[in-house]
Amino acid sequence: MPKKHKNFSRQRSSSKNLQRNVLLGIGAIVGIVAIVAIIASQSAPIDMSFPPREAGNPNARVVVEEFSDYQCPFCGLFATTAEIRLREEYIKPGRILFIYRSYPVVDSFVSGGSESHLAALAALCAGDQDMFWEYHDHLYQNQSGENQGYFNTARLQAFAAQLHLDSLQFNQCLSNQTHLNVVNADVQRGNALRINGTPTFFVNGVVVSGTSADFEWLFDAIDRELLKVGG
Repeated sequence: MPKKHKNFSRQRSSSKNLQRNVLLGIGAIVGIVAIVAIIASQSAPIDMSFPPREAGNPNARVVVEEFSDYQCPFCGLFATTAEIRLREEYIKPGRILFIYRSYPVVDSFVSGGSESHLAALAALCAGDQDMFWEYHDHLYQNQSGENQGYFNTARLQAFAAQLHLDSLQFNQCLSNQTHLNVVNADVQRGNALRINGTPTFFVNGVVVSGTSADFEWLFDAIDRELLKVGG
């Protein structure tokens, strides 16, 4: 009997050791997976489509917010020049979060103006297919006059086709003005912030202005803010 008891004790002890080793092994694996996940999240390239109208690092300590109009010539200048640098040096490396908001002020310049609103709606419809930024760029690259038919419904639909979007989905979205609430919310936010022109930029909630066409004043403001937060 003592021998049997001794054997049983050894078996029970071995079982406990086995359970402990298994738990330790599982814990080690979980820890390794967590570390790998953290490293991967830090080294992964920034997704320009996160989410539509936002680009860069969602956890960035510097947020740059632009209020813009797709028919505004100065907005077009920014989009086709300085914004390229902004993406390469600040957005893609994850140094900032960039938010684009529509403020279709050009429509108010003429009676019945609507093309800035239509363009804003169209870009958001493209965003439903993860193509907001591509459509955004296409609009600014194809500026030509204000409320003269260049951003009418037919041309906006043609742009979608050129970018190989699902035309049926896009056309229905645009026709139904699916994202009118988003555009209206942008306008309301802009009005609350007392915006009086486009483009208008905010860096961490503080309006930034300048007159030089190279937009160095914007980059200077961003750099100052990054220095403050250690970014």
